[in-house]
Amino acid sequence: MAHIAQERYSTLVDEKLRNTLVTKDNLIFNTRYEGNPKAGKVKVPVRDTEVEVKQYDKQNGAAISTGSTTYFDINIDIDEAVNEMIDGYDAASVPDGITAERLDSAGYSLGLSMDTKSVRALEETAGITVAASKTACTDSTAYKQVLAAKRVQSRMGVPNDGKRWLLASPEFMEVLLTDDRFVKQGDLSQELVQSGVVGRIAGYNVFESNNTMFE
Repeated sequence: MAHIAQERYSTLVDEKLRNTLVTKDNLIFNTRYEGNPKAGKVKVPVRDTEVEVKQYDKQNGAAISTGSTTYFDINIDIDEAVNEMIDGYDAASVPDGITAERLDSAGYSLGLSMDTKSVRALEETAGITVAASKTACTDSTAYKQVLAAKRVQSRMGVPNDGKRWLLASPEFMEVLLTDDRFVKQGDLSQELVQSGVVGRIAGYNVFESNNTMFE
């Protein structure tokens, strides 16, 4: 009966998990990779330079430049699950209301665990300039720190196409919202609202997360 319960409820937990995640695929992370995750490892192509623009000669054309691609290996080696006996009940006799509550909790707990690991991976920024200041933000400096991050990304050529994001802790959101220069957009599209966006600032879509790299 436990196996039947697994087949019946696993898709419900998965749906809850997808709705709970802050670090969603194609929103915070992209899903471009080579290989099969079932094999235990995938390769992500890394191209840090843009195509070089050269002078064009109508008779001789343009000189050939070369480009190269390196690959970043990602090990698919973390498996997580929930397996709970509820109040000593057999699987077949658990009241539906309790089952629904625990399934909702399972989806939330798995999402929180995955978000924590994902944000910790984003925090590994060796060799990358994120913020020069290492002091805690206040209501008079939080907005300036976001603008500084915007400047760094713009100088690096990161497209400002409405897809930049900022993960903000509840503490950072608290000081940010006291700055009248940050105004929550009342006309955010329904698609963004459903994705968990709570506002926009300096071209960033802002997400509030318990686990965040922006304090």
